[in-house]
Amino acid sequence: MFFKLGPFISGFLTPYCAALERDKKAVQSCYECSNIADPSQCTRVVTCRANEVCYTEAHSTSSIFQSTVYSLGCRASTLCDAISHGGGVVGRKRNVRQLNTHCNSCCRTNNCNRNLCGATGHTGPTVSTSSSTYVRLLGGSHAYEGRVEVFHGGIWGSICDDNWGGHEAQVVCGMLGYSRSGSGGAQGGLFGAAPTYAKIFMDEVNCTGTEASIDLCHFNGWGVHDCGHDEDAGVICNSASTEDNIIFLLDTGLGGVIFRMDLNTQSYVPIPMNSLYTPTAFDYDPTDGRIYFVDYRLRQLMSVHFSGTDVRELKQLDANADLEKIQVDPINRKLFYADTGNNLIGSINLDGTGYRVVVNQSLDEPRDLALVPATQTIYWTDWGTSPKIEKASYDGSNRQTLASTGLKWPNGLAYDYEDVTTIRDFVLVADSYIQEIYRMDLETGSYSAIPQYSVNTPIGIDYDPLTHTVFYSDVGLHLIKSTDLDGNNEKILKRLNSVAIPDGLVIDVQNRLIFYSDTGNDVIVKMNMDGTGVVNVTNTNLDEPRAVTLDVANQVIYWTDWGAHPKIEKSNYDGSNRQTLIDSGLKFPNGLVYDGTTNKLYLCDAGTNKIEVMDTNGQNRQLIFQDAGAHFFGIDVDSQYIYVSDWTKDGVIRLNKDGSGETPVGPPSFGKLNGISLYHQGG
Repeated sequence: MFFKLGPFISGFLTPYCAALERDKKAVQSCYECSNIADPSQCTRVVTCRANEVCYTEAHSTSSIFQSTVYSLGCRASTLCDAISHGGGVVGRKRNVRQLNTHCNSCCRTNNCNRNLCGATGHTGPTVSTSSSTYVRLLGGSHAYEGRVEVFHGGIWGSICDDNWGGHEAQVVCGMLGYSRSGSGGAQGGLFGAAPTYAKIFMDEVNCTGTEASIDLCHFNGWGVHDCGHDEDAGVICNSASTEDNIIFLLDTGLGGVIFRMDLNTQSYVPIPMNSLYTPTAFDYDPTDGRIYFVDYRLRQLMSVHFSGTDVRELKQLDANADLEKIQVDPINRKLFYADTGNNLIGSINLDGTGYRVVVNQSLDEPRDLALVPATQTIYWTDWGTSPKIEKASYDGSNRQTLASTGLKWPNGLAYDYEDVTTIRDFVLVADSYIQEIYRMDLETGSYSAIPQYSVNTPIGIDYDPLTHTVFYSDVGLHLIKSTDLDGNNEKILKRLNSVAIPDGLVIDVQNRLIFYSDTGNDVIVKMNMDGTGVVNVTNTNLDEPRAVTLDVANQVIYWTDWGAHPKIEKSNYDGSNRQTLIDSGLKFPNGLVYDGTTNKLYLCDAGTNKIEVMDTNGQNRQLIFQDAGAHFFGIDVDSQYIYVSDWTKDGVIRLNKDGSGETPVGPPSFGKLNGISLYHQGG
């Protein structure tokens, strides 16, 4: 629930007060564009709010191709002053692209920001995958801390802690794929000293914190120092999220050491574990951030958090066990392993329950495994006297031999999923707590964030299948935005005023229109998909408008109002023929969707904890589902199911249209899901 608050200012320091007062005197106009190649080509002009000035920011979207794009617009003058006084803005690292900011510049006259951070300006540091400078951490109790060692000239060496601090730690942590924000530098050999014969490569390192690689910071020169190893520098990084571009590697030559490597920089850190454990095969569960491994000496199935903490035993196997490969199904929450000592393939739930033998007949030397979560199918290799490749269902049924000729030692096996560019059925969800918009595959439950350069509190969301464009509202930034499914072509369609709370959003694909509700200004708005042609559908007798849904064929809009007198209303697209459908038995009617296949309205209410269905005139209202602990928010339907978001749960819930068959869709990995939008091929 969102509350209306009056404008307030707090926490500004004295040096900025003069600038703040100066900016109150006039309102600027500025050019506004997102992620364009040439700022001089930006033509859109917007009017800034009070206390905002013009800005331009230059950043690279790829650490490999080193391309630079520019974003222009309005920004709080206090933030501009902070940047000009040496402050920094550290962005979050995404799984598809990194935003390395090269330039932040502001100006205080009308339309002055097309000439800032120009193509001839400073392009900033980037590092490509061909860089020969890497870092690693050693000696820490966790994977995100330790003594820093840098790889230069083919060997590893340490860094002296003279002038070592937070900015230098930000660079190292960024190279390792951890968050730069909150990183700390450690001095005085906190994580132990390197061997006396080891090189000390860097001294007096001085970074801004935004460099892509440690060798882009200022330092005395390679090998130039006046230090001993009792001054070896270290870092303590923030834990990485499951979004990071990382790969885990297992080195059995070192006795079973698992490494975590950043794919962009190839810098890495070992996962610190008790030397008692000797992993010989492993897999990673991105949902919980846990590594699952087999220990052939202890004959155990184990798991550990990627930080190296919280080691757990899933199952102790018998003395005959000779463990080979392991595979994790993060969707169905299962683990499978091959045991060539007992000639079996077994499975167990990721929490250690539900152990079972999947196959133990006609196996000789089972080794590698591959899983297909969508169909719950397991594939495996057998390198025995009659080598073969087989498959079966997760319960061992439907077993088939796929290949039994032309094989000798079939050690490796992988399943190649279909082309990821194929658009399969999916659901879009807006998560205001994690500050992401997600796309989840309806068949497998797998999901990924749609990377956005700037997202704060996404609420309403919808999808245009004709242009493959996602439209969403951002309450925190007071914006209506659009983006491609891969996160490219991010656009600001409409900048709203500072009191705007655009909770609901829906699109009319056929007529190329966007409708949104604004509970801050108490208005329902219609505009074209490019942000032009903005008109109010209605702005009278509204208290807290939220959900909006459309009957496109009849050009009718329906909406909910959760104010002092909750109700559901409808009108024509132009605001005419307005009617109240329901004004009783409601508390917080957050979600509403029109089902064109049945000509019904489906409603979810966070106050009554109910999901209801009714005719489009409000008659024949029926309760189909109720959960006393629920806080429903978003709802959508297809020809078979109802999909809802619930703030008390960490995922999407699916129901049959009669309210039966409550089923979670995908893993419980989200924060606070709001709007929800379905896409099915063919409509």
